[in-house]
Amino acid sequence: MNAANPLKRDSILPDPCVVALGDCLRVYSNGHIEALNSDGELLIDVLSLDESPMRERRRIIIGTIRSLAVHDKHPFTQWMGFPDDLPNFATPPNRKASAPADGSRFRAR
Repeated sequence: MNAANPLKRDSILPDPCVVALGDCLRVYSNGHIEALNSDGELLIDVLSLDESPMRERRRIIIGTIRSLAVHDKHPFTQWMGFPDDLPNFATPPNRKASAPADGSRFRAR
Protein backbone atom coordinates (compact mmCIF):
# COMPACT_ATOMS: atom_id res chain seq x y z
CA MET A 1 0.00 0.00 0.00
CA ASN A 2 1.21 3.47 -0.86
CA ALA A 3 0.53 5.74 2.11
CA ALA A 4 1.12 8.85 0.01
CA ASN A 5 -1.67 7.97 -2.41
CA PRO A 6 -4.76 6.44 -0.75
CA LEU A 7 -6.36 5.83 -4.18
CA LYS A 8 -3.64 3.28 -4.98
CA ARG A 9 -4.12 1.23 -1.81
CA ASP A 10 -5.70 -2.20 -1.95
CA SER A 11 -9.41 -2.37 -1.21
CA ILE A 12 -10.30 -3.60 2.25
CA LEU A 13 -13.45 -5.30 0.91
CA PRO A 14 -13.43 -8.73 -0.71
CA ASP A 15 -13.30 -8.65 -4.51
CA PRO A 16 -16.77 -9.79 -5.76
CA CYS A 17 -15.05 -11.25 -8.86
CA VAL A 18 -13.15 -13.61 -6.56
CA VAL A 19 -15.42 -14.04 -3.53
CA ALA A 20 -19.04 -15.16 -3.97
CA LEU A 21 -20.84 -12.67 -1.75
CA GLY A 22 -23.79 -15.05 -1.41
CA ASP A 23 -21.43 -17.35 0.49
CA CYS A 24 -20.57 -14.49 2.87
CA LEU A 25 -23.99 -13.13 3.85
CA ARG A 26 -27.50 -14.35 4.66
CA VAL A 27 -30.38 -11.89 4.47
CA TYR A 28 -33.61 -12.54 6.38
CA SER A 29 -37.10 -11.30 5.50
CA ASN A 30 -37.10 -9.03 8.56
CA GLY A 31 -34.11 -7.19 7.05
CA HIS A 32 -31.51 -8.66 9.39
CA ILE A 33 -28.26 -9.65 7.73
CA GLU A 34 -25.93 -12.34 9.06
CA ALA A 35 -22.26 -12.92 8.32
CA LEU A 36 -21.46 -16.48 7.26
CA ASN A 37 -17.71 -16.03 7.38
CA SER A 38 -14.98 -13.44 8.01
CA ASP A 39 -15.55 -11.79 4.61
CA GLY A 40 -19.21 -11.35 5.55
CA GLU A 41 -18.25 -9.83 8.90
CA LEU A 42 -15.99 -7.38 7.10
CA LEU A 43 -18.73 -6.41 4.60
CA ILE A 44 -21.28 -5.86 7.36
CA ASP A 45 -18.85 -3.82 9.46
CA VAL A 46 -17.32 -1.63 6.75
CA LEU A 47 -20.58 -0.98 4.87
CA SER A 48 -22.74 -0.72 8.03
CA LEU A 49 -25.15 -3.25 6.53
CA ASP A 50 -26.83 -4.15 9.80
CA GLU A 51 -27.54 -0.61 10.99
CA SER A 52 -31.20 0.13 11.70
CA PRO A 53 -31.90 2.28 8.59
CA MET A 54 -30.35 -0.36 6.28
CA ARG A 55 -32.29 -3.20 7.97
CA GLU A 56 -35.57 -1.28 7.71
CA ARG A 57 -35.06 -0.41 4.03
CA ARG A 58 -34.13 -4.04 3.27
CA ARG A 59 -37.24 -5.28 5.11
CA ILE A 60 -39.48 -2.94 3.09
CA ILE A 61 -37.93 -3.96 -0.24
CA ILE A 62 -38.12 -7.68 0.55
CA GLY A 63 -41.75 -7.35 1.64
CA THR A 64 -42.65 -5.38 -1.48
CA ILE A 65 -41.02 -7.89 -3.82
CA ARG A 66 -42.69 -10.82 -2.04
CA SER A 67 -46.08 -9.12 -2.29
CA LEU A 68 -45.57 -8.43 -5.99
CA ALA A 69 -44.63 -12.08 -6.56
CA VAL A 70 -48.00 -13.16 -5.18
CA HIS A 71 -50.32 -10.36 -6.26
CA ASP A 72 -48.88 -8.65 -9.35
CA LYS A 73 -46.55 -10.73 -11.53
CA HIS A 74 -45.80 -8.09 -14.17
CA PRO A 75 -44.08 -5.58 -11.83
CA PHE A 76 -42.45 -8.52 -10.05
CA THR A 77 -40.82 -9.72 -13.28
CA GLN A 78 -39.77 -6.14 -14.03
CA TRP A 79 -38.06 -5.88 -10.63
CA MET A 80 -36.44 -9.30 -10.80
CA GLY A 81 -35.59 -9.49 -14.51
CA PHE A 82 -33.02 -7.95 -16.78
CA PRO A 83 -33.75 -4.98 -19.04
CA ASP A 84 -34.47 -5.79 -22.68
CA ASP A 85 -31.61 -3.58 -23.84
CA LEU A 86 -28.95 -5.02 -21.52
CA PRO A 87 -25.66 -4.94 -23.46
CA ASN A 88 -23.77 -8.17 -24.05
CA PHE A 89 -20.50 -7.50 -22.27
CA ALA A 90 -19.03 -10.77 -23.54
CA THR A 91 -18.93 -9.29 -27.05
CA PRO A 92 -16.62 -6.33 -27.64
CA PRO A 93 -18.39 -3.26 -29.01
CA ASN A 94 -18.11 -2.56 -32.72
CA ARG A 95 -15.03 -0.48 -33.39
CA LYS A 96 -15.26 1.89 -36.36
CA ALA A 97 -11.56 2.67 -36.43
CA SER A 98 -9.47 0.20 -38.39
CA ALA A 99 -6.05 -1.00 -37.38
CA PRO A 100 -3.08 0.80 -38.96
CA ALA A 101 -1.40 -0.93 -41.89
CA ASP A 102 1.51 -2.04 -39.70
CA GLY A 103 -0.89 -3.44 -37.07
CA SER A 104 0.32 -1.09 -34.35
CA ARG A 105 -2.46 0.20 -32.09
CA PHE A 106 0.04 2.46 -30.35
CA ARG A 107 0.85 4.29 -33.61
CA ALA A 108 -2.87 4.69 -34.31
CA ARG A 109 -3.05 7.17 -31.42
